[in-house]
Amino acid sequence: MIILSLGENCLPGMMLRRFGVKNTWSTPYTYSRSNICYAIKFEKEGYRDLLNKEFIILDSNSASPNLYRNIKYLDDKDRLLFEKSCSYGFEFTHHDIINSYEVNIPQ
Repeated sequence: MIILSLGENCLPGMMLRRFGVKNTWSTPYTYSRSNICYAIKFEKEGYRDLLNKEFIILDSNSASPNLYRNIKYLDDKDRLLFEKSCSYGFEFTHHDIINSYEVNIPQ
């Protein structure tokens, strides 16, 4: 059995790791905040623009410093469907994707 973390935030992935669950795979959703609409759209396009700087903004209204969001699929209807924290774009909760040397972002 393979277990994937597709939660709206990092909690499912962190709990799987904490309890030593084997056969888990990391996905773009494992350590981020998202909603099912963003997930479906990114899946359909093969994550083509997930790290595209054209769609990434620094959220200066966030409590976390250097919190970046991909706003490609930002839709006002999401705010009616989902809790506020997961309806303002795909949030890179634990990673500084702009200044990290580990991330190669398309220009």
